[in-house]
Amino acid sequence: MADQAAQLEALKAAASNNESQVRTAATKDEALKQALAAAENLMKAVKLTTDPSERKQLNNRFNAMADVARRVKSNEWTPPKPLVAKRPQQQEQVAARPKSKADGIGEWATDVAQSFNHIPDGSHSQSTYTTPNASSKTRVATPSIPPPTKSLTTSPSHHPTAIPAQENPNYENLRVDHSGGVYQPQFDLAARHDLKFRSREVMQKEPPPTSPKTSVSHVRKLREPTSSRMRTTKEEIILLKASLVNGVKCPPWDKIPSANEFALNGTEFFIEPRDLTLSPQQQHHFKAWTRAKDVVSRGSSGSDDTPVMSSPRPIDLVQDAATDCSVVASLCAGIARTERGYDQVRLQEIDIVPDQLWTRLHQAFAFGDVLATLGTGQMSTRQERELGLEGQHSYVVLDLKETNHDRFLLVKNPWVEGRGWLGPRPTLEELCADSTISDSSKDGIATYHRDTIPTEDRPNPTTFWIGLEQVLRHFESLYLNWNPGLFRYRQDIHFEWTVDGSSEEENICIVTHPQFLFHSNDASPVWFLLSRHFRATSGDSKEESDAFNDGSIRQNTLIDTSDDIPKGFMSIFVCPGNGSRLHIKDTCLERSDYVTTPQCLLRWDPEANSTYTVVIDQDELPASAYTFSLFAFSNSRIELEPAILRYPLQRSVTGEWTKQTAGGGTGSSQYFQNPQYAVEVKERGPLAILLTSTNRKNALHVKLTLGHGKRIYRLNSRDVLADSGDHRVRCVFAEAKDLEPGMYTIVCSLFEAGQIGDYSLRVDSTYEIALEQIPRDGAGLMLNRLAPVCFRPEVNEVVAPMAIRRLAAYTIVVRFLKATTSRSTGVLPTTRSPLRFSVEYGRGPERQFLITSERGQYSDAVILRTEAINIDPELYPGANLSLVMDRLSGPGGPVEEWYEVEVYTDVPNACDIGVWRDRR
Repeated sequence: MADQAAQLEALKAAASNNESQVRTAATKDEALKQALAAAENLMKAVKLTTDPSERKQLNNRFNAMADVARRVKSNEWTPPKPLVAKRPQQQEQVAARPKSKADGIGEWATDVAQSFNHIPDGSHSQSTYTTPNASSKTRVATPSIPPPTKSLTTSPSHHPTAIPAQENPNYENLRVDHSGGVYQPQFDLAARHDLKFRSREVMQKEPPPTSPKTSVSHVRKLREPTSSRMRTTKEEIILLKASLVNGVKCPPWDKIPSANEFALNGTEFFIEPRDLTLSPQQQHHFKAWTRAKDVVSRGSSGSDDTPVMSSPRPIDLVQDAATDCSVVASLCAGIARTERGYDQVRLQEIDIVPDQLWTRLHQAFAFGDVLATLGTGQMSTRQERELGLEGQHSYVVLDLKETNHDRFLLVKNPWVEGRGWLGPRPTLEELCADSTISDSSKDGIATYHRDTIPTEDRPNPTTFWIGLEQVLRHFESLYLNWNPGLFRYRQDIHFEWTVDGSSEEENICIVTHPQFLFHSNDASPVWFLLSRHFRATSGDSKEESDAFNDGSIRQNTLIDTSDDIPKGFMSIFVCPGNGSRLHIKDTCLERSDYVTTPQCLLRWDPEANSTYTVVIDQDELPASAYTFSLFAFSNSRIELEPAILRYPLQRSVTGEWTKQTAGGGTGSSQYFQNPQYAVEVKERGPLAILLTSTNRKNALHVKLTLGHGKRIYRLNSRDVLADSGDHRVRCVFAEAKDLEPGMYTIVCSLFEAGQIGDYSLRVDSTYEIALEQIPRDGAGLMLNRLAPVCFRPEVNEVVAPMAIRRLAAYTIVVRFLKATTSRSTGVLPTTRSPLRFSVEYGRGPERQFLITSERGQYSDAVILRTEAINIDPELYPGANLSLVMDRLSGPGGPVEEWYEVEVYTDVPNACDIGVWRDRR
């Protein structure tokens, strides 16, 4: 105990020494170093002390030094230069005439603009970063990146101003580069979803005196990266069109406006030419559109002649007649933390580690780099009543606290009349320590803290403290919105997509989907953000809007959000396409969840120096033309461009399977009745075949065969050049990598014979090709279907007499029908008897073979067929012609084999064929 007490006193003395050196530090680096050292010693002391009052005092000192360190690294160390004084002539002119209220406000804005010229805005010619694996003297110079915008949400037609990161950065092990003046947190690279590194740039100047009430405009923030990709004219038009929503112009945000733009210069206040439209229910509660100065109290020190930039009292937002609870929850979190950025952490996943999650979230919250909201899952009415939570609802996280025994979140239900948490709550003693909120927000958070105390009127307040374990047990998702300045590189692309309105469920066809080439130089995590642009409605009805999840206003403010009908889903896929356009999403390396919100996020860990294809997918979006923006963020140099079109030429045909042409799969005796197409390849190269159908029940298949452009009637494996593999519904794809010039045959089939449905066949190539359908079997010919042939067990040959009447071309087709047995215990054979058929003239050794199947060879194929052969009756007078069918041997046992025989001729009444007779 004596050693522990001595160690505690040593740490307290070291901390006091560091605190005194912070006040007298000559440089910014020295001040930051001493502040971090003091905070570290104080934290160690907190862990050693056993006195509660001393622990509270040390904890307060630690929070104070941590706040000093944050302000040191965030602000310029030298005080800003004094405002530029007015010339005497200007002062005389001003004094010569009375000032109006507008003049005073204009002068105030101009003075602020001039003072901003002496405050660093982040627009340097080059930025210096230190990589984690480099020495303290090794730095990389990168091009200038303009400072970030300030809005929290992502406007679909603008650049996103609060960009999500998929996982939580680790803020442990802070390091200071003393040679270059670069502050850089180090991360645990072994963590599953850590950022590779995070760079904060600081200036090498003398530190100015700072205070807890430093203006937000004077705080040094992480600079948001900007896209280096040049937008095309089409993209500019897309953004401009998306900037007009219901008559309200929202121009694309290309840069932070200068303060001069807000100077009145003698003019009146700007008035928006058009008010935002409201639903009937919102209009019922609507009072008026008012300015901030008429709503927000200025306090005792406020002046009516200057614009309202902040409020001395907390601003409390609640949800009443609003469409989406997540919108109000995000606004509440934005007020509690004025700078953040969207990522969903599923709290019910088995790989969630509470300690890891809390550490990253707590430290990021302290740095002001994350905004958090919580979401519940589906709950029964009884669960909602017992827990005091709303099912499928969004809650805002206002504050975080960590005590010696537990970790707590300050959570708010945004509904104006909602349930409050009925589970265990921490005592006031446990919450006596300071929170992670900065000084500038503590007044507002203090009010939130007071709102958590139950009263007679509010026994279960909707703002409440809840333990981390309870959050993991009763909430489904944690939405983390990260500061976009955590990334160094960014690429944007804007596009339009016309959706046909069909559901994409189980459909892997993506040939018409937006696709993009993505390349990463290093194996650094990348975040893709897809933003669907808001669109104007056709009238004043909000029910037609797709701005939010369901695009409609609830008729009851307390209606459960699980009853909402989403307007469709969208998702992001990463495929190994090497940046080329794909036909199907057969192989997917990573994909995001399908979400109904206008924003969708995907985190991906690419390999170094690799190229991928990024695919945008949708499900149940209403048929319409939509515009989107896709953003990529990384700490490695990246490239995002439209995907490469490997096959610039396409040929498409449509057709259908009927009862006559639905031949089924290759195992069916009617397979060769399926639709077949002749494709002429004129130059050597690849060929892609896509077969689709709107019928969700039919399993499709397509083959490219060496059929010389003719209908095929037999198929060997060596004749198949490409096929689509297993049968699939909606879409199948086959590709031949290298095809020689020539004529080929495509077979389109279904899994089962007799199924009907439509189809569309598309053939893509790099050169001109010809595609046409081959007439079905027997098209334009006269059919003479004979009686079925039966081979009894003791019979191996049957004969039917023929009488030729006219000159005609004869085509004969024989199909195996079935095998039967007359005994109940008989077992049917698994193979067919080898068979052949022929047309013979005469008998005995002198007979002539006019037509033979398989060139006189026996075959066990399902179908035997001959090509068209002309027979002239004058060359074979009399009725001495016979149609003969014989098999090599019987299957053994009491088994009967049945065959179907069809004779096609090109003229009617060409011949007469008699009945079948056995020939032993």
